[in-house]
Amino acid sequence: MSRMAMTETHPALKEHYAMVYRYSRSILPPVDEWDPEDVVQQVFLIALRKIQEDPPSGEMAAWLRGITRNVVLSWQSRDRRWHPQQRT
Repeated sequence: MSRMAMTETHPALKEHYAMVYRYSRSILPPVDEWDPEDVVQQVFLIALRKIQEDPPSGEMAAWLRGITRNVVLSWQSRDRRWHPQQRT
């Protein structure tokens, strides 16, 4: 799903796109295979699904940062399983 399609589906997400991108860049480890755009796409796919099921009760930015953090942690866990010899 493209950035435009994601943000047009739920307009409130559009204003948070840059924040999610910056936050994902700040917490991603320096691994070449990890692209902040991929993280952002995953975050917004999750957010679009969750927002339809159960909209956030608090601040949207905090909710999206939480999803972003969880996506990155999930990727880190998956990466350790795939490349244990590269981690210390």
